[in-house]
Amino acid sequence: MAKELKNARKALESAVALRDEKVGDLEKIVQSAATETRDFTPQEYEARGRLSVEIEQANKNVREAEDSVATIEKARREARKAERAAAARVDNGYAYETDGDGVITRNSTKHTYERGGPHGWLKDLVVSSIIGHPGRRAADNRLAAHAREMHQDLVEIDKKYPTARTAEEAYMLRQGLEGINQRGPDGGPRNYRDLSTTTGAGGEFVPPLFDTKDWIEFLRAARALADCQNNQPLPDGTMGITLPKVTGGTAVASQNSQNTGVEDQDLSTAFVTFPVVTKAGQQKLSLQLLERSPIDFSRVVMQDLGRAYAQVVDVAVATGNGVGSGNYDINGGTDVTGILNTEGINIISWTQSHPGIPGLYGQIGQAKADVANTIFQPATHCFMTPTRWEWLASQFDANQRPLVVPTYQGPFNAAILNTDGAVAEGAVGRKISGLDTFEDANLPTTVGTDQDVILIGKFDENYLYESPQVFRVLPQTYGNQLEVLLQVYGYMAFTAARYPTANAVITGTGLVYPPTFAS
Repeated sequence: MAKELKNARKALESAVALRDEKVGDLEKIVQSAATETRDFTPQEYEARGRLSVEIEQANKNVREAEDSVATIEKARREARKAERAAAARVDNGYAYETDGDGVITRNSTKHTYERGGPHGWLKDLVVSSIIGHPGRRAADNRLAAHAREMHQDLVEIDKKYPTARTAEEAYMLRQGLEGINQRGPDGGPRNYRDLSTTTGAGGEFVPPLFDTKDWIEFLRAARALADCQNNQPLPDGTMGITLPKVTGGTAVASQNSQNTGVEDQDLSTAFVTFPVVTKAGQQKLSLQLLERSPIDFSRVVMQDLGRAYAQVVDVAVATGNGVGSGNYDINGGTDVTGILNTEGINIISWTQSHPGIPGLYGQIGQAKADVANTIFQPATHCFMTPTRWEWLASQFDANQRPLVVPTYQGPFNAAILNTDGAVAEGAVGRKISGLDTFEDANLPTTVGTDQDVILIGKFDENYLYESPQVFRVLPQTYGNQLEVLLQVYGYMAFTAARYPTANAVITGTGLVYPPTFAS
């Protein structure tokens, strides 16, 4: 194409030169008659007419030559654009293209690694680290493309004003920063069971007889309670957080008389200090399972690790035992101090051998009153186990009418409104005694051996600081066994001690677990 363009430009130069020559000859004839102040001679008339025709043809030839050059140059630009686009797809992923000047632009929302896609990020991380692996170069290219895609996504998110970002976008932005500054986990390893191609240990994902497009996930409880706290990003560079607290306020009183002293009382303050703890888990995975499974099994493992991480954060918020064990300790070891182990929370003991909705309503009312009388703001949320909610939702009045009625039945004078659809965790009802009600399967059910609890409070007075989860792939650690180590870790800090009386717990014999359902 370069030779073709060179010939076209030479042809254009020749056409322009010939036209300029004809124009020069015509200008000489006109100038000669004008200088001598005379009309054209017969020979000049004939030459002027001939030159005009030739100039017109020369202009046509020049335009054709210009069009030819422009066509070839356009084709050359398109070819160069295609070459740059191909290179950009190698370097930046197929979600990008280049314009004629080679500027990379985003042309779709596709990513190199997508749910259900042919490639897995974690698998490529492992393959990329194995010298001599036949798929290493392709994995390197995909990882480079993924990095650029994430960079572009983060740049676009960062351009938004902070309040305009969704929670997912804000988390992704923090996750990107955490990925740049990864820190090693302080806690020890937790899970040493190996996964291989053996049935029962991951081998189900290399099957000969059943569909391999889906898998049966290990079911875990979610983090409903943790998500209702005052969630804040964890500050960098610290393993402890200190919050100032006013323990005694100023005072105002009537002045006794003119020119006498006014009420004078100083603030008294203290600090609420709580630790940053590490939550971490890991799983060893054989290279055979990683490379030969038709499913990206590394994603299955990491997804489960992520869910386990979310669950343990929720458990810590509810029942974390702090430095010492408490009555509600189900974790063991050093942890954050959860709501149930925070000193000074409101405790309502419900003693009842035949519990029912009227008694429960009274205990909830007592909990709400305790919160309101101490922080001078109303409680907003109520948390209970799924079993306790379903027991509550199955109660009938003396005329055998259900007391908890779905909204689609058009309830009148109902004790509680239930959602129309089935719910296993999270928000389950419109209101119970004016409180948004949630199920949380992570709440304890062995308090005092055989009791569960109901949590009520204004939970945005509790502070939960979290770093993003960090996923790591360590292929060298167990390289002598052809295994890779998949890890997830993160940091959290929590306190309910800022205003402990913003929280109330109902417990006692009225909450014997499991409750008795009607038969």
